[in-house]
Amino acid sequence: MPTHKKIINQIILTNLCIALVIPFNLVLDSKEYLGEFISYKIFFSYINLFILINIIALIFFLLINFLTYKFNKRLNKSFLLLVTFIFLWIFFNGIFFPVVGIHDPFFNLNYTIRLRYILLFKIIFIAFLLFYFEKSKYKKIFYKFISIYILINFLYLFSYVIIFNNVQNYSKKIQFFGKKNLIVLSLDGISGLKMNKTIQSDEAFKNILKDFKFYKNVTSSWPGTRNSINAELNEKTKSKHKNKKNILNDKNFNTIVYGNYSIFVNNADHAVLEGRYKNYGKSYEANIFFQQVVIASLGRWGTPYLVSFFEQRILYLSVYKNLMNLISLEFSNQHNPFNHNIYTMVHLHEFDLIFDGSKFDNNLDNVIRMYHFGFSHWPIRIDENCNEVKELKIERYLQEEIAIKCLSKKIIKFLKVLKKEGIYNNSLIVLKSDHGKPNGYYKEHPYSLNINNSRYWGYGRYKTFILIKDNNRIKNEIEISSKHVFLSDLANTYCNYLKDRNSCDQKFFGNNLSLDEKAFKKNKYDIYLPNNKSTFLEDEGFTKYEIFNDVSLLDSLKLNNIILNQ
Repeated sequence: MPTHKKIINQIILTNLCIALVIPFNLVLDSKEYLGEFISYKIFFSYINLFILINIIALIFFLLINFLTYKFNKRLNKSFLLLVTFIFLWIFFNGIFFPVVGIHDPFFNLNYTIRLRYILLFKIIFIAFLLFYFEKSKYKKIFYKFISIYILINFLYLFSYVIIFNNVQNYSKKIQFFGKKNLIVLSLDGISGLKMNKTIQSDEAFKNILKDFKFYKNVTSSWPGTRNSINAELNEKTKSKHKNKKNILNDKNFNTIVYGNYSIFVNNADHAVLEGRYKNYGKSYEANIFFQQVVIASLGRWGTPYLVSFFEQRILYLSVYKNLMNLISLEFSNQHNPFNHNIYTMVHLHEFDLIFDGSKFDNNLDNVIRMYHFGFSHWPIRIDENCNEVKELKIERYLQEEIAIKCLSKKIIKFLKVLKKEGIYNNSLIVLKSDHGKPNGYYKEHPYSLNINNSRYWGYGRYKTFILIKDNNRIKNEIEISSKHVFLSDLANTYCNYLKDRNSCDQKFFGNNLSLDEKAFKKNKYDIYLPNNKSTFLEDEGFTKYEIFNDVSLLDSLKLNNIILNQ
């Protein structure tokens, strides 16, 4: 049976895996997150977390060990075996074989019925290892090998972080505009249906939009943000040259983008990542790392249920915020959004920071500024006054309207700042969303229809909106159009504003949404639809169809024999 010394070593190594080895291995496995989290400030904060959870774990171990030994020695032996089982479970699943069977560093939390059988198999496998090596003459070699592997891994991570320590550049002037601007404000997951309803019912909102043309019948070619933006910039959802040829990388323009638009720029100096607008301090960095990396790592050995427990409960506790302050040794930092009424949605905080600081710079010309904010993403966790909440305790089909009440306040603020700073009139301003909401958020027909029995995606997910105002456009009231247009049309619209029409029309087939609708052409567009019930965002789960803009989306789906049901 295991000795107490060996068990204590196992507890220490288990905590080392949880706090440092598994999370930082995920970072190294992911090119997307590599630069953002390779920081000795974060690493040393999590060394402090490792020390703290070790102290707590060892106290609990000594207490439970003492009580079980006094009460029943057989129970004590079972308890010690349980500790060893947890050690092996976290080591093998956390580092090598995620319980859900998917090794992707961050998107490893899909949990189907089939994968539950894999989980059962792994429980049996780890139990077999435990009982086999407890009675084997190779017991010491087995546990020494695991211990040495974890320690070498830790030393490698430590040296890597020290050598390649990332220093964030916070000097990007995304809040500065010039004599001619293309400004795009993209808001996640809002349908034309619900936006139209708010515009019609909110006079103040409708009035601030009087210079805009509102396209309420807009189709997205993909039900997710990244490929939706790809279509917006490149016209094609599946573009092989998504970065090289889009307008954001044209050296003739002063371009800085925020959020998911950052994926589509080649030069990191032209992108502000979500949550990276300013230096908010060490406690903020520790908190962001926990939310974006550590929680994902918990799913590898603790199942997605542990992930949802942390996301829905732990992150909203004041004790959690205090813990992040403690491990970073930074207290009362008023620049840290998490020390205010922000729990997870830093972009909600950054919206105000960016646009409160908006300025006109006479030395700038041909400026591109694009922002994608995700605080209206599902599940919706903002109220109508833009306060972050744990959940909205109302029916799901009413929640998007609550989000738009918040967004309308943000849009009003945004446009008032542009007017005040002399930016509004000399700008093409586009307000848009990337897609609508998933199944369950709509009661209205046909928005409530599922596509091909998909668990997630329906008609409403593909319907969004565009609001567009050309420079020096002054109107008495908003123009509302029912014309069927596509987010893909924006590629040609952007190009025509900043370049000559002939070159744009040669490159893009889509319509320029700034023109009169009489000039619009009949075009064929790609749309990607789910081909099975469990499709989420994986490419192989979608089939490409071609549809025309002179036919409604609903009729196009019917013409292609797509299964539509409630």
